[in-house]
Amino acid sequence: NVYGDCFVISNTPIGPEAPPSVQHVLTIDVTGSGTTNPSPSTYVYDEGAKVSVAAIPDSGWMLSYWLLNNVNVGSGNPYNITINADYNLTAVFIEISPVIFEDGFESDSFSAWSGSSITSGEAATVVNTLPHHGVYNARFTTNGGGGTERASVYRNITVQSELYVRAYVYINSGLPLLNTGNRFNFIMLQGATRGASVASVGVRRTGGADLWSIASIAGTYYASTGPSMGGWYCIEFYTLVHPTSGVHRLWVNGALVIERTGLNTAGEGNINQVRFGLTYVSGVTNSVNVYGDCFVISNTPIGPEA
Repeated sequence: NVYGDCFVISNTPIGPEAPPSVQHVLTIDVTGSGTTNPSPSTYVYDEGAKVSVAAIPDSGWMLSYWLLNNVNVGSGNPYNITINADYNLTAVFIEISPVIFEDGFESDSFSAWSGSSITSGEAATVVNTLPHHGVYNARFTTNGGGGTERASVYRNITVQSELYVRAYVYINSGLPLLNTGNRFNFIMLQGATRGASVASVGVRRTGGADLWSIASIAGTYYASTGPSMGGWYCIEFYTLVHPTSGVHRLWVNGALVIERTGLNTAGEGNINQVRFGLTYVSGVTNSVNVYGDCFVISNTPIGPEA
């Protein structure tokens, strides 16, 4: 009883067959929202094969890290692996939060901020005098010197061409402004090109009234109404930086009060810093005292707090 196999007739030497190759299984999987290339499945490779796997997150998601046999092996993309055993490779995707920065000053400090801009005689502090909610809030004051005054904090951010900024402000003193053109701003967006202002939101005297205003490299724009002292206002400012299609919008307590489109807002580059407080006070001979709270920087609309 004889078995036979692998019979060959040849004009040249044949020799023994090579031993069968060793193979291993690579199982690719994902968690969260996204896929991979090669797509999630089970693959068989010869030992020593080199395989590159790319993670492809869905919109609004990002690759957080890879798991190789349940061990975190970092977030390099693509992930390259040499097949010398059976492996399970998982791409872990996480949702990208639209919120870039937020602070309600509950640390009793400005420790979350990148720094401050305060001229002589002015002050920026954290107090528990009049919080919008929680225990603490910011307080910004100027002494009414009549020139240019600043009392603000700032947050450096990755460069953005489009941004929403929301804050609650309470004007305790400083109104009415006395002369046309007198103004104080609460929010300032700084450009990455020279560190100068792209646009600011605040209160400005014009036509005998103190009105909500936007001061931009594209122009100055007014609402038909303005604030009073002694109450909290939710102000949300949207800016799109573009040489021909720039946009500014200002909402107060959820209502759109200023909108300008088709602007050239690109003169100072994209936005890399946001300032909050009394970011720019000009010509004001009154002492200005403003409280601030519930500050948010976001890539998407924020809206008033519930």
